[in-house]
Amino acid sequence: MACAVSRSGSGEQACGCPAVRASALSLSQDDEFRDKRDDVPHGYYDTPADEHIICVDEKTGPQALERRYADLPMRPGQPMRREFEYLRHGTLTLMGAFDVRRGKLFGFVSEDHNSLTFVDLLNVVDACYPEGDAHIICDNLSAHDTHDLLDWFDDHPRWKRHFTPKHASWLNQIECAFSILHARVLARGSFASKDELREAREHYPLNAILPSHRFVPARVRALVDVLAAKLRDLSPQKPGVPGARGLKR
Repeated sequence: MACAVSRSGSGEQACGCPAVRASALSLSQDDEFRDKRDDVPHGYYDTPADEHIICVDEKTGPQALERRYADLPMRPGQPMRREFEYLRHGTLTLMGAFDVRRGKLFGFVSEDHNSLTFVDLLNVVDACYPEGDAHIICDNLSAHDTHDLLDWFDDHPRWKRHFTPKHASWLNQIECAFSILHARVLARGSFASKDELREAREHYPLNAILPSHRFVPARVRALVDVLAAKLRDLSPQKPGVPGARGLKR
């Protein structure tokens, strides 16, 4: 143990960083990284105005947690205080869809999530947008690329599917909507049953408009250019990882 501490100390002096500090790095090994990376942002800002852009995904894992004692409200100079003890009442999955241009989050709550549940979500999306060409943006979860899904897209040719690159699901804008849902509904909630969790999660998406996350082409272009520059600096140092040159225009 003493040797480990000594080496950590010398490493800290050498790099000028605290020995206990670390940052994560995830490099995609997706052979189609560049094509997918270009395809998704282009879908956001090059799609004709009369076509729909719908991001879909599952939000899994959030639990119905009941706080043992009620929160103490904030007071001048003192934040809200929360008891750390809680009771577990199970988990649910939100099958979500996000209309990029309208900033609208919708979907349904399910006890499980698999390929058939994802088909149910696509059926909901298709019913909400019965006319016009449209685009589905999703990540590379195995449940999103099964025979059932292929059959669905064959039966619904007006819907075109776009995959985010592996380890780059943050290009899917529904992740922003899920983050807002978590902060506003789940993080501070106390749910005595899965039914209470279901009601809270269903009520918020059906009544929430997220204007701050509506589609803004200029912002998307600027973000992608910044990300491409960062990836260009990282990728050449890792053999086998597709490079990240500028976005194809």
